Amino acid sequence: MLSGVLLKNTLPHRGYALLVDKVELNEDGLTATGYYCIIAENNPILQGHFPGNPVFRGVDVIEIANLTAACLAKPKLKEGFALPILRGLDGIKLRGTAKPGDTLVAKVKLLQEKNGLIFTFSAEITNNRGEKIAQIGKITGVAVSQDQIGA
Repeated sequence: MLSGVLLKNTLPHRGYALLVDKVELNEDGLTATGYYCIIAENNPILQGHFPGNPVFRGVDVIEIANLTAACLAKPKLKEGFALPILRGLDGIKLRGTAKPGDTLVAKVKLLQEKNGLIFTFSAEITNNRGEKIAQIGKITGVAVSQDQIGA
């Protein structure tokens, strides 16, 4: 499991951009589960979306799956590369609404890997009550070097 310092050593994201609290890498090496808790209505990421009825943005739901996918790909990266970055999304379906108090659960599956450089994943995001929030048919990531991400 990646959390705390280990998660921060895996991803260069910080502050509001770090939209996973922990990631469980499954032993099969093909699947991972990422978790993000939308703690409170005053969470700065919710400000202005929507006043009086805060809703977690769909783009941030997708980013939870993307960060989980990056953690899953990291051990498979070609030597000299730091992280796969998002290069494509296909088949996105936003099916529900994430609100304060929800924990979002992103189940990510590696569909294809080419030479440790190009990765394709699928994802399903639910909340802690088992309600479907989103599905992503295809997430494509391309490996970049440490100096390309500035970390």
